[in-house]
Amino acid sequence: MSWPALAGDDVLIGALRWDNWTSKSPEVKVLAQPEWKDRVPFFARYDEQGHLTISGDMDNVLTAEVAYAYSAGIDYFVFGFYPETGSWGRNVTDSLSLNRALATYLRLKDRKGIRFAVSLNQSFPEQDVADISESIAAFVADKGYVRTANGSAPLFVFTQNPKGWGAVYGSDEAARRVVQQIKTRVYEKSGVNLLFILEYPDPAVAAEQARNTGMDMASAYSTFSPPRPGEHVFSDCVANNSNYWGRATNAGFPFVPNVTLGWDPRPRDSVRVREGKEPQVKSWCDPPRDNNLKQLLQSAFHAVASQPGPLPFRSVLVYAWNEFTEGGWLAPTWNGGTAKLDEFRKATGRNRTIDRVTITWPDAAKSDRCPVRTGERDRKEVLQQCSRNVEVSEVPRWPCPPGTHSSEDRVRAPTGLEALYWSGLWIERTCIGG
Repeated sequence: MSWPALAGDDVLIGALRWDNWTSKSPEVKVLAQPEWKDRVPFFARYDEQGHLTISGDMDNVLTAEVAYAYSAGIDYFVFGFYPETGSWGRNVTDSLSLNRALATYLRLKDRKGIRFAVSLNQSFPEQDVADISESIAAFVADKGYVRTANGSAPLFVFTQNPKGWGAVYGSDEAARRVVQQIKTRVYEKSGVNLLFILEYPDPAVAAEQARNTGMDMASAYSTFSPPRPGEHVFSDCVANNSNYWGRATNAGFPFVPNVTLGWDPRPRDSVRVREGKEPQVKSWCDPPRDNNLKQLLQSAFHAVASQPGPLPFRSVLVYAWNEFTEGGWLAPTWNGGTAKLDEFRKATGRNRTIDRVTITWPDAAKSDRCPVRTGERDRKEVLQQCSRNVEVSEVPRWPCPPGTHSSEDRVRAPTGLEALYWSGLWIERTCIGG
């Protein structure tokens, strides 16, 4: 792989992830609605009963995603991390499920240069500080954890409470103590200093919260559509996002500009309506068009450069990699393929190249009707030898990353773990650069 100069000099681009894309996720029924089929992610498939199934936490998915992200100009993923202690009556199984994509990413032998950070997406009682700190220390000790210019590790903290962690721990002083305890414990275990970045929708509130609780920077998970009800062209949403950065600058506190690629959670609303509930979505953004993404990214880089003094962390935060049901995503979809990745790649101007990558996914063909072999075979030749009374349906092709093209598709028998998901043939697609 070649690494050209980063767009925006030393400004890193992070992409937020929300990884509730598993077979038991309520998001499956949202995406199964025919009117929202354009959002179905590349890794989804239909089972033998015709039901949509989604397993976005598997090795083959993360292997493809790091290649997609690298080619588009992304520097690091931000994985949401959910405390696994079960405190406050939370379901440990749910937390482990939400964290599984992160666990899979950490096991990859080749992450294609895509680094990572974590976001504490839930608060926790003070009694869990030692446990949480141990997990964070293990993350930041990984050589792939993203770093600031002085070697600190950014730790994002997500909240929707206007009082932030001050409300969780009873006072800002108590929250400040928790922040310092985490910083101290993590440094003692890993030798790495943490940089706390608070994510909250209002920049003035985020700045005040961060100051009062000993955090270091502010940002936001996403910027919603303008408050006027109804549909908004994306240029209006760009202006709304830029307005956020202006208010963040006025707050006089260092911030990481958030870049919202889309806001349209109507698919979730339509499920609520079908269940007899009142709709909640009042306004939404149209998809980006023409040079919208380039305009948005350039404005975000300017928001970094225009902040006074040396910033603790020079980065922009993209919403999002995979918020399919909320309207912000970069990852490929069945209908859109890599169109958003292609546009984002042009907007960053990075034009990174991958010489060769292999992408793997389950075929539609059954092993008991087609001549499956452990070794790879040409897919077309194998399908010609399937039982004549069986019509082999096509599966959505996993696209090659931008800047590469498909060399060949071959099929093979699944490995042991793959067979638990699909016991039929598996496709191996080779993508090459140039």
